[in-house]
Amino acid sequence: MKMLFLLSILAVPSVWTYILPQRNCLLRRAVDLTRVLDTESVAATKPFVPGNLSEITLPGNITYRINDFCVGEHTGTHLDAPFHFNKDGWTVEEIPLERLISNGIFMNFSQETANNVSFRLQPDHIDQWIKQHGRFPHNAMVLISYGWSQLYWNRTAFTGTTTDKFTDMVYPGMSPDTATKLASMPEVVGVGVDTISIDASGSGKAHQILTAKNIYLLEDVDMDKPCIPDRGFRVFSMPIKLVNGTGTPARVIIVPEGGILK
Repeated sequence: MKMLFLLSILAVPSVWTYILPQRNCLLRRAVDLTRVLDTESVAATKPFVPGNLSEITLPGNITYRINDFCVGEHTGTHLDAPFHFNKDGWTVEEIPLERLISNGIFMNFSQETANNVSFRLQPDHIDQWIKQHGRFPHNAMVLISYGWSQLYWNRTAFTGTTTDKFTDMVYPGMSPDTATKLASMPEVVGVGVDTISIDASGSGKAHQILTAKNIYLLEDVDMDKPCIPDRGFRVFSMPIKLVNGTGTPARVIIVPEGGILK
């Protein structure tokens, strides 16, 4: 009977990804958590607009191609600098490099959001994770999945509205009390989510609380992956080094704590 139950689980990929305990997952290679940047990318401000591809010929019949594009700071997988909600906080280029190379922890709340699009992450959820998996490591990046990555290419489902107004959007997020708890933990340097915003449904309170402590944020992170362990991995958050930036598209990669396994 146990063998039949295991085989039935393995036959359903979505269940394998979201219901089996993540601590059984062994990360063996680098995994890219970044969305491609194109005209379909979810944008909080200006969307991605491609330019014209030019081909130029040099003497000796040598040709090269060059392109341009226009994009808002908060489009696709992106980083929110503390300055975004804290006028005295770090801008993008001021975030210390050592904070952008962090120790990852992963929290999966896709089961809680399955029938509750208005789910709010509470301090008790953080306490329960710590009870099960131990204290946060130094220089911690807290990655939180609400199971929203799989909805990314359906903008209406992803944002809960057909408009571009944040106040109309409906999606899971963290409560201000949870943001306060994370902001009070000196080991936390960043928080990342698979939704359009750290805050729930158009609020800005969690942003305000976290950035007040110079904690940077990652949004629209692609966590629809077969293996993200609970802990024991490094996170490389690589934003464009944008002067005076409130945010910027970023490349987010995780790697095993001990290096890539053969």
